[in-house]
Amino acid sequence: MINKKDIKKDTKIRGPRLNELDEFDEVSKDTDSKFRRNIVIVGVVVALLVSLIGVFVFSQTADKTITENAKQKAIQKEVAVIADEISKLLILPKKELPVMATISNVKELQKKQSFYKNAENGDKLLIYTKSKRAIIYSPSRNIIVNVGPVVLDNKK
Repeated sequence: MINKKDIKKDTKIRGPRLNELDEFDEVSKDTDSKFRRNIVIVGVVVALLVSLIGVFVFSQTADKTITENAKQKAIQKEVAVIADEISKLLILPKKELPVMATISNVKELQKKQSFYKNAENGDKLLIYTKSKRAIIYSPSRNIIVNVGPVVLDNKK
């Protein structure tokens, strides 16, 4: 870029005239300012996009956490309700929360262990690991189907 400062007095100018150099400087300044403005706009748009992506990811993670916590609370509540129903029929171990499962394939279980002999699909299996006690409870019949010891096989 040629500036007026670079041209010495008493020097013959070849090429653009001085007034044309002034116009060139103005065009150059306009182009520089437009370029800078465009850079700022692009930077703002990129920052907004990154922020939006961050908010989206955070909200998805928070929703999953809330959903998992809600599921966990619902399971704990179901275990407490079932344990409360069983405690009306049988003395349960104190200060111990059971692990609970719903029996879904009773025929297969009956083939493997006689413990499941009178169980039905939908019955609840409660296992008290510290007390080493297993209970099959039928909510639909409101009966205790079976109670037995738990044998933990720690050998692998």
